[in-house]
Amino acid sequence: MLTAGELADWVKAEIATSLPYESARSLPISGVASLLEARSDEASVYISQNYRADFDRSAAKVFLVSQQIFSLLKAENHSKLTSCVFLVSKDAYSAFAEWTRRLSPGLSSVDHQTPLAAQAGRHPSSVIHESAKVDPTASIAANVVVSAQSAIGANAVLYPGVYVGPNCIVGDGSVLFPNVTLLEKVVLGKHCRIHSGAVLGADGFGYAPVFTGRVPVGHSKIYHVGSVVLGDEVEVGANSTIDRGTLGPTLIGSKVKIDNQVQVGHNCSIGEGSVLCGAVGVAGTAAIGRFVMIGAGSGVSNNVKIGDYARIGALSGVARDVPAGAEYWGIPARPVKETMRILAIQARTAKKKGDRQ
Repeated sequence: MLTAGELADWVKAEIATSLPYESARSLPISGVASLLEARSDEASVYISQNYRADFDRSAAKVFLVSQQIFSLLKAENHSKLTSCVFLVSKDAYSAFAEWTRRLSPGLSSVDHQTPLAAQAGRHPSSVIHESAKVDPTASIAANVVVSAQSAIGANAVLYPGVYVGPNCIVGDGSVLFPNVTLLEKVVLGKHCRIHSGAVLGADGFGYAPVFTGRVPVGHSKIYHVGSVVLGDEVEVGANSTIDRGTLGPTLIGSKVKIDNQVQVGHNCSIGEGSVLCGAVGVAGTAAIGRFVMIGAGSGVSNNVKIGDYARIGALSGVARDVPAGAEYWGIPARPVKETMRILAIQARTAKKKGDRQ
């Protein structure tokens, strides 16, 4: 059993309530739940106005809120201000992330340091090449294969069915969930998390056309002999793929977060802290800067450069370079305001055409 005060202390939130302060701090909390599912003995999170209706109906008595949300509630003298405890945070979303970290030790797919499905040592069904180096603190589960000249770092965890190809490095504390595949020359930094079904280091997509005269008759495969290199604290989602470079490496910077079913082509570079949402496709040799955000379902053409801190809206087609700090959206992706103007013109044109008919 937790208390409201402990939840506040975890995230350095300020307690705001009409109740006596010590009574509010000692209020027992059995857990944290969504706004609509929370019981009266649970805490919840209200950090977006999009969930105002859910907040109004919520039975929770303790809420983590942003300073902006709390100011809005005070301005309208909301009825919950007299009966509930509010934990007001300067950075409520980060505070929410910290709550999830502290409350998730029972989930092996969440717990970063001590997954429950593995223990230090090697399962007897694992196959470790005699030239591979495996730190004695690493956890090697059932049916794992570690190939020649590869190295597994301290406290790394390889879940059942993981394949590590030749000349790979898995950094300290990294976790490879079931059925992850690392092919040749893949390097993972420290504390990476690679989710189930991801494939790192597969051949890039490259073919030279074969002609008879001017008629195409086939494709000559370009074999990719480069590598894939990930920095520290990179997360790669389930069933995502990162191809190795043709000659040099495909580079993924530290703290990059890649969602499920994302494709990163050969020789791409992705800068520190960038985020690629679900089903993003990045063609070969594209260069993505630091802390770039790319929305779900977007495509990035080959050789395109996206500057630091740029933001790409969902379902965009990025066919030309994007300046640093810019916000682009659409197909083809343009500055957001330009795309909105074009859509407005199209809507007016379609309406006029419909009126004439």
